[in-house]
This record gives sequence, C-alpha cells and structure tokens, in this order.
Amino acid sequence: MQHYYQYFVEGETEAKKVQVLKTDFRCICAGKVRIHNVVEKPLSRGSLASLRFNTAAILIFDTDTTDATLLNENITMLNSQPMINRVVCIPQVQNLEQE
Repeated sequence: MQHYYQYFVEGETEAKKVQVLKTDFRCICAGKVRIHNVVEKPLSRGSLASLRFNTAAILIFDTDTTDATLLNENITMLNSQPMINRVVCIPQVQNLEQE
C-alpha cells in the first residue's frame, strides 16, 4: 500500500525548509506542502477533499502561543477523516526563522 504525506507549515520559511529537506537532502518523505497555521486557523473538511487515502498529516508549528485549543481541534478533526492514517506533530521550540 502506498503512503502519502501532507505537510502543514506555518509560513513561507517553513515551506522552503521542508522543500529543501525533501528534495536536496532527501531526509524526509516526499509529499505536498501547504501553508496553513494549524495553531491559529481551523482546517476545513472541504480543504482536505483532495487528499488521498492513507495520507499522513504532518503539522509543523511554532509554540509561541499558550492556547492550544485550535491545534487540538485541528488534530481531532484530522484524526476523524477516513483518508488520514496518522497525524504527526512537529512543534518548534522557537521560531524556525531564529533557529
């Protein structure tokens, strides 16, 4: 069975870094990158309609907020979708731009 990967990143800087890790260094799995701050904006079911079955959703986000309510709602919603086989969270201790 083939696996698919969808990266949700906070901004352009994270998108470029994920792209370099995928293509130049080949140290992470190939997949699509979507700029969407999962800590500040809700994901909609409609925005996930284009995902294939057996997709892993990788959430890359800053931990510069103290309210994780929306993040938890997004994780719960992703886990309830039949095309998502797992959700992986990669929190950044500091802003990626400063690391």
